[in-house]
Formats: sequence, C-alpha cells, structure tokens
Amino acid sequence: MNWEPHEGNKRRCPAHDEVFARTTTCSKCEPGKGAPLGAITPIDTDKDLSLLEGEFREAGKYLRRNGRDLNEEGTAQDKNTAIKFFEAALKYDRAALEIIKARKDREHDRWLVEQNRLLQGNGAA
Repeated sequence: MNWEPHEGNKRRCPAHDEVFARTTTCSKCEPGKGAPLGAITPIDTDKDLSLLEGEFREAGKYLRRNGRDLNEEGTAQDKNTAIKFFEAALKYDRAALEIIKARKDREHDRWLVEQNRLLQGNGAA
C-alpha cells in the first residue's frame, strides 16, 4: 500500500482514508505493510547549513591568514590588530562547530525515530 502525501506535512492511507503524521503509520494497516515512512528524509535546511558552515570556515581561514601576515611583519599596532583577527577567526570556527553539532544531533534524533519505528514493527526492515 502506498501512502500519499497530505497537507500539513502528513500522509494519507487511501485504503483506510486515514490521515496521520509522517513519523507514524496508518493504525489500520498491518505492521510491516505499506510504504516505508518518509520521516527520515533530510531536512531542507541541511544544504543551507552546509553552505553556511563552509562560509564560516573560509572566513576563519581568511582572518587567520591576514592575522598571521600582520603578526609576522607588522608594527606593535599591527600585532594588536592581528590578535583581533585571530579572535574573530576563533568565533567563526566555533560557529562552524555549532552547526556541525546541531546537524549531528538532528541525525541522531532521526536515527532514534527510525529505530523506534523498526522496534514497533511499523515499517519494512
């Protein structure tokens, strides 16, 4: 049985005319029957987050490179500016790591939902 997409990010079972959340199955269908759930599909923002992570990493590299140049061949004022560059680069690196951590947490949550679904017998193994 193929479940159909339904408005509000839900699914509909045409055999039983039941609307249910994407993270569950039709309550009237046999366990293990029907189409596999689409609950574990990637979130649309993952691509955007990857792009943002790349931008943060590039900005951090750029600032570190400029800070290194100022620190090596500059005056005392340039060395102070280099320290500011390094601090800003560290902030960009931390922001990129936060994005990675958030993505890994979301992937783990998806895995937990999938494992729960498999343990309950609500999908093909």
